[in-house]
Amino acid sequence: MSAGFAARLAACSTAEDYLTLLDVPHDQRVVDVNRLHILRHFSRRLADLHGTADPVPYREALTASYQAFVTGTSLDHRLFKVLQDRAPQAFVPLSDVGIEAPAVGIEAPAVGIEAPAVGIEPAAVKGPTC
Repeated sequence: MSAGFAARLAACSTAEDYLTLLDVPHDQRVVDVNRLHILRHFSRRLADLHGTADPVPYREALTASYQAFVTGTSLDHRLFKVLQDRAPQAFVPLSDVGIEAPAVGIEAPAVGIEAPAVGIEPAAVKGPTC
């Protein structure tokens, strides 16, 4: 890696800095949502490039990291521990949810239970008079 390129690469601190330096075309909306994920993905690829003098492999690595989040989500890649620990949740459509018959020997609850009387006879209740 040339000393000038190495210094410019070391001076980068944001996803936009890397994308600009390596001339990677990008949609700012994708970067705004996924900047940390893109940088994490890119940093894992940098380990394989340590000491490489040519900027092209760096551009290819950053392009691949960016594209991973254009076509996928942070949940698809799970680069951070908080996402790795979160188990994928299965979706169960409402149509698959049903009521099973009670086990043998257990009586099902009665439907239409009446409310207890409160001691007022219906005849004693008078409405407004006109």
